[in-house]
Amino acid sequence: MDSFEKSGKAKNIYTASWVNSQEEDVNIPDTVYYENPDMNISFIVRDSAETAVDVLSVHDSFISFLKGNRVTLKSLYSMKMADFVCLDEYSPTSKKLGRAQGYNFMTGTIKMHRVGAATNV
Repeated sequence: MDSFEKSGKAKNIYTASWVNSQEEDVNIPDTVYYENPDMNISFIVRDSAETAVDVLSVHDSFISFLKGNRVTLKSLYSMKMADFVCLDEYSPTSKKLGRAQGYNFMTGTIKMHRVGAATNV
């Protein structure tokens, strides 16, 4: 997961610059609100020599779940969790199917939009 702890751009801080001045007027409210950032999840779905897996079916189910639900994701690295939705289109990065068992896989990167503040776990 890339950008899990990313902070969005301020939404309600206003600046104005003037043609004949180096200074800018700045208005910072008591409470600053921020845009919710996007995060990328890169993944691989594969079978193994010991276990037969319908790679395409597992991949499609995973993408369908991420695209059709509000998903709570937890990062054990940062000890935070947040809710995300998928707003963008998606297509797999790489697809190798129809091979001998243990050599089939699909990779992808899906962009998720955070819909709330990250909270501590």
